[in-house]
Amino acid sequence: MGKVLSLEFSNKYIKMLDGSRSGNSLTVNKSILLEVEKGCIDDGKVIDIDSVINTVNEAISKNNIKARNAIFTIHTNSTVTRNIELPVLKSKSDTMSMIKSELSQLMPVDLNQYKLIYKKTESVNADGVEKGKYIVYGLPTYMFEQYMLLAEKLKLELIAFELAFNTLDKIYDKKLFINNNPLKSGVVSAFLDIGYDSLTFSVVNNGKNDFSRTSQNGIKDIVKNFGAVHYLSDEEALKEIEKISLMPDDISEISKLNIVEENINIWIDELSRYIRYYNSVNKEKQIEKIYLYGIYSNIKGLPEYIESHINIETVLITSLSNTVFRDKDNESITTYFTTALSLHMDKKDVNFLTDAKKQRKSTFSRRVALLGVSTAAVLAFALAAYTYYIEKTALEKDIAVYDAFINNEDNIKLNSEAIALKKKTELMEKYMGEVTKLQTAIKNEDAVNIIIFEQLSAAIPLGTKINSMSADIDTIKLQCSSATRQETAQFEKNLKEIEFIDNVYIPAIVDGTEGSSSNYSYTVVCDLKDVISYEAE
Repeated sequence: MGKVLSLEFSNKYIKMLDGSRSGNSLTVNKSILLEVEKGCIDDGKVIDIDSVINTVNEAISKNNIKARNAIFTIHTNSTVTRNIELPVLKSKSDTMSMIKSELSQLMPVDLNQYKLIYKKTESVNADGVEKGKYIVYGLPTYMFEQYMLLAEKLKLELIAFELAFNTLDKIYDKKLFINNNPLKSGVVSAFLDIGYDSLTFSVVNNGKNDFSRTSQNGIKDIVKNFGAVHYLSDEEALKEIEKISLMPDDISEISKLNIVEENINIWIDELSRYIRYYNSVNKEKQIEKIYLYGIYSNIKGLPEYIESHINIETVLITSLSNTVFRDKDNESITTYFTTALSLHMDKKDVNFLTDAKKQRKSTFSRRVALLGVSTAAVLAFALAAYTYYIEKTALEKDIAVYDAFINNEDNIKLNSEAIALKKKTELMEKYMGEVTKLQTAIKNEDAVNIIIFEQLSAAIPLGTKINSMSADIDTIKLQCSSATRQETAQFEKNLKEIEFIDNVYIPAIVDGTEGSSSNYSYTVVCDLKDVISYEAE
């Protein structure tokens, strides 16, 4: 593999690595962190493509980067994600057709507006039928086309285009070590990417990233609060935050430390919700370790602080095996972790560019076929004219040439492909019957109630209890008690973020204070939406 330029796009930064790979060994020649002008990229959408092009081209020119092959990875919440279980088919195209058919029943969106990819995370055997557990990702087509145009204007040959967190699969695929240790088989590990305006939580199980969620938190909230209290610019606030230590034995200014801890506690609450949900639906495989990475993950004492609050081993990623940074002044695998992992992507890896490559190949094949047909027509016309002027022997010779063209191996191959497509169509009609059966089975399952109880349970803060609950088709009423008013407010906020809840209100709160302990009793009324998605959040 020659030199490749990897670019990872987020709202505030573009991470750029100029590297090359030999086997599983990666050499990074240049590592560059580019700050994007505010508003140029918003949740993965390219708002000002000219500004982004100028920023990247200036860095390429300044650093004398010659690589023309490129890999793009992005951070966005605009994707749709579904976990589904379907029969295993041999053909990838047949599998995608079955997935599209299934999704059209589950999702109230136009699938033609999305680029879809899938990966199989597990195989199971049910009643003698092999089934696969699939994760399907849908990226808006307009966003895909934005990055195709961006690559074209940058004069880069794009070889892969993927969501940043999906590069975590390469750790296990390439047998890479983190902090000199492998990901142990059977051990479920979580990864937390701490960015400027987002936190991305992912879980790697059996070598596959099978769960990812992004929250709109990040270091930005700490920066804004810090600047407001101490009258600092964002840059000055970031420099002050870098000096803060969460280690118990270190001395930090109390007022500054309180701001940092207050916001990190919000991160921990969000993190705890994700962990509780994942562990509740994967009871046999619990999260045992958390890895921190990202530009703002190196707050001193942060791993120890998180571990002390959620009781799960937490470490900062400081090294990745077989990875060498020649640019020692800017060496940081912590910052460029997923950017470096993307350089391990192969041509066989499924990503959002896979289908586009097939279309280009198909277009080339059609052009070859059209050329063959056109050539045949020209030869036929020439043959007819020629027979008018030449003798019978010359005519027989030309017919032999025409015969050779008809029996050409390339033309025979095209005919064989047409027959194979017909057989695939017949096979799909057979599997459509299986899809119909699966749809009937799904409709008969009591999945909605399970989803409701799981997501309500995941929304409960640590100090809050549900004493009783009643529900009908439109409303859920909860009799609750909380130790503090803050927990009551947090519970209300968490409930509002649940997909199937339309509105949440609390008629009254009763203060049951006794002695030195506090207890607040209240009723929570949740109005339900008309439609509840079958996806497990």
